[in-house]
Amino acid sequence: MASKCLALLPAEVATDLESDGLATRLPVVRAGGGIDAEVIVTGVQIATVLVTFAQAPSAFEDIAKRLHRWRAARQPGTVEVQVRGRNGMARLELNSSTDPKDVAALLRLAGSDDQAS
Repeated sequence: MASKCLALLPAEVATDLESDGLATRLPVVRAGGGIDAEVIVTGVQIATVLVTFAQAPSAFEDIAKRLHRWRAARQPGTVEVQVRGRNGMARLELNSSTDPKDVAALLRLAGSDDQAS
């Protein structure tokens, strides 16, 4: 069984992943403090949703493509994907020239023992 990864994603992306059976929405009760997720999309001015998904190469690639399409179609300004793993944190700014393959590589760091910081 593949390990699970927590991600705080734009609601539109999370809903698409849920409807395709690739992610499960988690209930969130905010009483202060931060969200302890491996993947967080920041800089958005819309609702975000906490989901869990399997750490599989196809899942990382699919999420990367959906984030890229969402960013291109819906979100002006600076959006950043932050990934936290065993060895630290890495960040990547999403803009019109960001390659989805680079986003997928970043997402894979969430479960990697060899993560760069």
